[in-house]
Order: sequence, then structure tokens, then C-alpha cells
Amino acid sequence: MRRWIAACVIISALFGCRRTQHRLPSSSAKVGEVLVVGDSNGQLSNFLSQPEPGLPQPEPRFDVRRLSNSQFKGNALLARAIVILGDKSYASGTDLNARPQIVIEASVKDSLRVLRDLEAFEEKNAYAFLRRHGNPMMEEKVRRQFGVRMVVPEEMRASKASKDFLWMATTGAENLRSLCVFRMPYASKGGAVEEINRCLSQNIHGETPSSPMQIVMETVKCGKEQGLDVLTGLWNMENDAMGGPFVASVKPMRHGSIVLLAFAYAPEREKRNIMRQLRAVVCNDHIIYGEQ
Repeated sequence: MRRWIAACVIISALFGCRRTQHRLPSSSAKVGEVLVVGDSNGQLSNFLSQPEPGLPQPEPRFDVRRLSNSQFKGNALLARAIVILGDKSYASGTDLNARPQIVIEASVKDSLRVLRDLEAFEEKNAYAFLRRHGNPMMEEKVRRQFGVRMVVPEEMRASKASKDFLWMATTGAENLRSLCVFRMPYASKGGAVEEINRCLSQNIHGETPSSPMQIVMETVKCGKEQGLDVLTGLWNMENDAMGGPFVASVKPMRHGSIVLLAFAYAPEREKRNIMRQLRAVVCNDHIIYGEQ
């Protein structure tokens, strides 16, 4: 971080005493954008621009902007995410000259670590945004019905409940984001998708009951995070054109499993950032599971 610290000293002198450590300016650039400095052959930039997995159409993992070392000055120092390439050992810091901000100094061989740190930064800030813009009424519904304490996005104001299933959603027909919380019998990893599909088909369908919602089995990717089984992939309405990406976490409990499943329907719109926010809803270590 040696070069970056020197840059901070320069920019701090320009701003003078209008800024303190607790009054940093807002970072520039949008969510998912990263500034890569000194990537002359584009190797790291190309790696970070590879398609984000789990989406119905290609979207880059990050929107990359490249600068030379001589161009890295002025407003560029306030970028939301900065990666400075060089031959120094790996180092990173957050909120150094703007907020929110991550600055990483790395070499090309650190590409995978850079990707992971950028993803963790976006996940952390997505959750911080959710905490500031939650929906206490829906959060209380989840707590009462399932004993789960979690953050629900404030835009999810519509809901439908049955005995072991709660569906919350936004109201925009062309930018629909949904969160489902439900119980299901414990199933092995191989049978979990089938059991999830059974619960979804009983509770969510398209224009007619003959169009139940289902997870597309062949698109599902499974992983393990923080003691949760995490599933990502695509969903659709059977015999219907509706579909999109989903992310779900499965928590084994004493009497079966609790599933938190979020999905989006946003035709003709980019979905990467939407799904990152939804992932922060269902896959984070702040969720508290209680037995009921």
C-alpha cells in the first residue's frame, strides 16, 4: 500500500481540513465497477471481466476501467474499487480516501485473491445497505412464523403465507424480486432440489395452476458457506415464458430444513447487481435461526 498511502497524503492536502477520517467523501463509480491501474496487457482486467456465473445472459463479474499509472490521480483516487498492479506483496485496505472503498495492491498472479476480495467487499456493502433499508414488518413476519431473524429488503411489501411457506415480493411486474422462506423435510444434497421444487410448485405458479414455479435442475450449482448449503441457478414457470436467476440457502434444523430462496424476474435488464443484493439477503452470517 506504499504508493496508495503517498497518494492519500497528496489528495488529503488538496481537500484540506474539510475532511476527517470520519467524514470521507462518497466514493465514485457504481456498484460492481473497478478501476485497474497499471494493467498494461489487460490480463487482470480480462479475468475480472469474465461472465458472472448463474445468470441467464452473459454479464461481466465486474465492469472494469483501466488506467495507466500516470493517469491515476485526481478523482480517480476516489473510485469505489481500485486495484493497483505491481511487483509488491499483496496488500489491501478499505475506506482509505472515500467511503465505501477498497484499494488492493497486487500482481497478476494474485488474480483469484483479488476477485475474492472484490466480491467480499461488494457482499459486505450490499448487506450494509440492506441493514439501512430493511422492512421491519416483513422481518417480524419471518420471525413469528419461522423463528428466523434476518433482513428483508424494504421494497418487498407484498406477501402470501401458508402453513410452512412465506413469499414476499416487490410489486413491479417487470422488475420482480422475491424472497421465499419455507420449511421442508430434511433431504440429502441430491434430493434437496426435488424437495424445493415440490414446495415451490405447491405455492407459486404463473397465470394458471398448470404453470408451477420450478428450479431448472441442470443449471443448479451447489456449494457450502458458513454451515449452509448454497444453491444457485435458474428457475422458470413450467409452460410459461417467465424465468430468471435464483439463489438459495438451506439450513438443516432439528425437524427438517429452513430454506431461504430469493429470485428475480427482470426481462431486458441486467441482473448481476440484483442477484448480489439478494445473495446478501439469504447467505450471510448475521442470520439467526431459532427452533420452532
